[in-house]
Amino acid sequence: MNNNLKIKDIDLEKKFVKYWIYLLIGVFFVGLVIRLIFLPVNVPLSLDATSYLWYALDTKTLGHFPVDYGFPNTGWPQWLSLIFFMIPSSEILDYMSVQRISSVIISSLTIFPVFFLCKKYFKISISLIGAFLFSVEPHLILNSHLGITEPLFILFIITSIVCVLSENKKLAYLGFALGALASIVRYEGLLCLFVLSIIFFISYKTDSKKIIKYILALSIFILVLLPFAYLRIESIQDDGLTSHVVAGITTPLLLTENEENQTIALLIFVFDGLQNLFKYTGWIMIPYFIILTPIGIISYFKNKNQNKLIFIISMMVLSIPALYAYSRGIQETRYLLVLMPFFTIFSLFTIEKIITKYENKKIIVTIILIVIIASSVGYVNYKKTDTVHEIEAYEIALQVAKITKVTNAYIPESKYLKVSTIEKNSYPILSKNIDLPPITLSTDEYNSIKDFIENGKNEGLTHIVTDDKQNRITFLKDLFLHDENYPYLNKVYDSNEHGFYYHVKIYKIDYDKFLN
Repeated sequence: MNNNLKIKDIDLEKKFVKYWIYLLIGVFFVGLVIRLIFLPVNVPLSLDATSYLWYALDTKTLGHFPVDYGFPNTGWPQWLSLIFFMIPSSEILDYMSVQRISSVIISSLTIFPVFFLCKKYFKISISLIGAFLFSVEPHLILNSHLGITEPLFILFIITSIVCVLSENKKLAYLGFALGALASIVRYEGLLCLFVLSIIFFISYKTDSKKIIKYILALSIFILVLLPFAYLRIESIQDDGLTSHVVAGITTPLLLTENEENQTIALLIFVFDGLQNLFKYTGWIMIPYFIILTPIGIISYFKNKNQNKLIFIISMMVLSIPALYAYSRGIQETRYLLVLMPFFTIFSLFTIEKIITKYENKKIIVTIILIVIIASSVGYVNYKKTDTVHEIEAYEIALQVAKITKVTNAYIPESKYLKVSTIEKNSYPILSKNIDLPPITLSTDEYNSIKDFIENGKNEGLTHIVTDDKQNRITFLKDLFLHDENYPYLNKVYDSNEHGFYYHVKIYKIDYDKFLN
């Protein structure tokens, strides 16, 4: 009976070996379809995504990369501009959709290098499950909808690692070139050089010419970076790479230099970062990596055939930007998304262990895949963008931009103020010629609306925006509910009167009444 089962397992694995490319393409389309189903259609881009949008549009308009942008991570909009050259539209929202869809496709394509990474340590059938795990990972799906840098960054990072690990040693040079491209997309990609170097020396430890080969690989890395570094020096007066890494090292010292005991302050700085790093790492492992990965790590260390240094060191090095961000109180899980391929590898140790315990492997694999996709789709559905609310928030932001010049921030909906002046202009137009959006002032430091107005007057504050959100600061909620108590504030806009579900009110400050 056992011999028959073993024969069936061998025959099944042969089918996977024979048809693996078709199965992998199928996994790609599963991930792509899920991303497209939940894609927030007609919702404008916001925050960093709009900066990348305008860089790409300005490139298309000028016919060359612009030199008047202050952000360092230009790799994604530079790639995006190549796509924009093929788009004939004059509607900005069309380019926003293209940016989102491009991000979705790139995110979906990453399953291919992830599969080959898995294949280094597992048979094809298990590696396909790994590709599936990565393809339907909900945090990656949601991130792909934002139109920002992570999908392309992760694609370059993982592909570079796969190339350096490849048995075809010539691919190592391509790996270092891709690592350089990752650094252009996000400057913390420079850390990839350390990861690739470690993997290189582990893989080439018996090669007598490893030093010469490494120097060549390092030269390729530098040569790919040089033209982009030069362009950034022309644009922002530094290379946007080493300058930001140095700033990352010196910033903690500057932030703590006035403390009575700088050493203790630095330790607290690092401790806060580590605490948040563990917290957010646990958060992004939900829903299924939180179970599969810890068990897999134990199996990984028990497996005598694996080089235990490669993935552990890679994860530690690639986690440094997240540690730095969390030490500074920047609460963004996207800094950790680059760890997802490693979570996938560890999870496969768990899945392989489960499958080998049962005779009917088809049923077990089917159950695993159903649980994974159900938990993923359920999570994405729970966290998906409320399209109606976001579109209304954008439409209302257009009104805020028409009425106000300086107002209060009403986060997160005020993120659309950055693109609120787009409706007034039509493409082609350079970003520097677009009307500036309203200036927003933070209300976090104030306990009353009077204090906020008194301090805001010197900065040109003219209007107050408030809404029905429960998490809004107390005095703004009170204004929204009891504006009769504020005779120096005159309501000039009410979104309910225009048929919106999202209820927003705009008040103009009457400084004559306020000062009296």
